[in-house]
Amino acid sequence: MMSLHRRFRLCFAASVVSVFAPLARAQPASPPPATTPGAAAPAGEPGPAEAPPQTSPPPLPPGGPSEAPPGGPPGPYYAESPGAAPSIYVAQPPLPPLQPRNRYYHDGFYLRLSGGYSFLHVSTSLRDNDSTSSLNGSGTAFDIMIGGTPAPGLVIGGGLLLQQAFDPGTSVRLRNGNVRGLDAGANGTVGLGMIGPMIDAFPVPTGGFHFGGLLGLAEVGLEDNQDNLSGGFGLSIWTGYMWWVSSQWSLGIEARYSAAFTTRKIGVESAQFDAHDTSQGFALMFSAAYH
Repeated sequence: MMSLHRRFRLCFAASVVSVFAPLARAQPASPPPATTPGAAAPAGEPGPAEAPPQTSPPPLPPGGPSEAPPGGPPGPYYAESPGAAPSIYVAQPPLPPLQPRNRYYHDGFYLRLSGGYSFLHVSTSLRDNDSTSSLNGSGTAFDIMIGGTPAPGLVIGGGLLLQQAFDPGTSVRLRNGNVRGLDAGANGTVGLGMIGPMIDAFPVPTGGFHFGGLLGLAEVGLEDNQDNLSGGFGLSIWTGYMWWVSSQWSLGIEARYSAAFTTRKIGVESAQFDAHDTSQGFALMFSAAYH
């Protein structure tokens, strides 16, 4: 039978082991032995992981950010931050050259010359007298228009219109109702002229269709009798089409209608009367325009 003294020693030893055993397990492991850089790791032990090599960004090409390196694509080039992946530069094709807007485009300075066939009718009535007369004949017409283009296709400027009839036929209605016809060749030439501001419009600035009008001073008279000149006001309207023959010049046709209202004094049987002339003209012309 174990003695009481021996049993006490065994119990004390067991108590000491139970207290210090957890402390012994909590101590950190000793560090591994230091190894020389580049030396092989001991057999059976994994070596430390190696970091990937650092790559430096490509240097900025000489000559500035907008110049390309020799043999490389065109710029621009820019410095990259360290560690960034290299950029890929793609050369862009150059833009096609733009055509000037004023080529085949109605803008800027405007000059138009027109000429062709005309028909002219002039009717005269006397105040305080029932007598009337009229002149009818064909001849030539001529126009000149000059202006500018404040808006695409819209021309504002001035114009001169001339129209005449050679050897017109004349008919006179007297106060008693009789009508007398005069020979066409005995009356010289009758003409109509107008000058004033005008507008000519091209609805499509690159197209040829146009229309316009003029309002201004008018004069009607016989070429062989300057005393028969009459003055007043008149208006004219026209339309036509122009075809491009170069980047600025165009050729076309035009139809024009004109009307004028003028007054004058004439002598009939030793008396002076106020005469009112109403003129109407039609013209079909060829045109050349710089625009």
